Amino acid sequence: MLQQRLGRVVEVPRWSADDTEAVIRELGAHGMGGINPNESQLRTLLQSGHEGSLQFVNLLAYRGRADYPEGHELAGAGLSGAEAYGRYGAIALGHVLRRGGELTLYNDVYQVLIGQTGRWDQVGSCSMPTRPPSST
Repeated sequence: MLQQRLGRVVEVPRWSADDTEAVIRELGAHGMGGINPNESQLRTLLQSGHEGSLQFVNLLAYRGRADYPEGHELAGAGLSGAEAYGRYGAIALGHVLRRGGELTLYNDVYQVLIGQTGRWDQVGSCSMPTRPPSST
């Protein structure tokens, strides 16, 4: 993809088809749609040719008790929603870091200052490169 920057044309490489399919397959295992992007949205994002990093913001609200499906290994563990998210977050952050991303913000929410919204317990933000990290 070619983009014009400050009067000159530069080539912005896109994710390869194999890299795109690998990301869609991996993220698809967590479910598509709803609060997660669907396949079309992910494909459009990965193939956009956007230059620079992407910023993701997560507004987090926790249940008093985690709600695991019957038969899940943690169904009877009695974890709070925050504890359950902490377990998930540690795994998810590993995926972010391996792909060259970083956690840029993770804080408790004490008050919503502007607008009408629900209750949020924490906010997290990640920065991700638009291209996969080099294997060299």
